[in-house]
Amino acid sequence: MLALWSSCADEEASATRSPDVVVVASSDAWHTDGAVDPFPEHFEGQPCGPGATQVEGEFLEINTGICGYNVLTQETPTPIPAGATISSDLVHQRLFSSSAASAHVAVTLGGDIVWDLAFQIPADLQAQALSWTATSDYPAGSRWVLHLHNHGSNAWLLGPVEMVPPPP
Repeated sequence: MLALWSSCADEEASATRSPDVVVVASSDAWHTDGAVDPFPEHFEGQPCGPGATQVEGEFLEINTGICGYNVLTQETPTPIPAGATISSDLVHQRLFSSSAASAHVAVTLGGDIVWDLAFQIPADLQAQALSWTATSDYPAGSRWVLHLHNHGSNAWLLGPVEMVPPPP
């Protein structure tokens, strides 16, 4: 079911992407780096290695059945000006755990929190369109950080992070 949703979403995204849209964090450029975790106080257990992630179409998939704590990073390939609209899609499959728990997903850029979301477990499949307006200028090479901790064996998908520049 996840693969079917992902491939349909990929086709829709490719068909509807505006020519003004710039990918500022691609799904295939994330790499593990626990040293840059913006929430080190959340760490418990073993951090994920590269085997916990894979690219599914245009989405990064994180499998928490391998490990429940992952910190990924990449640098933005282009400057992001203040006023730019930054967006992505976040999907989780049905969330399972042996007991009631919670999950936390956060994305930062240059140390600033872009998205910070909490989820109760158990939960049904959910897809969210994420959006944020940059409040500062970020030079090319600014660091994106994706923080995910979760209890249970679950799958998460993050789409490419895209920018629509502000009007001139």
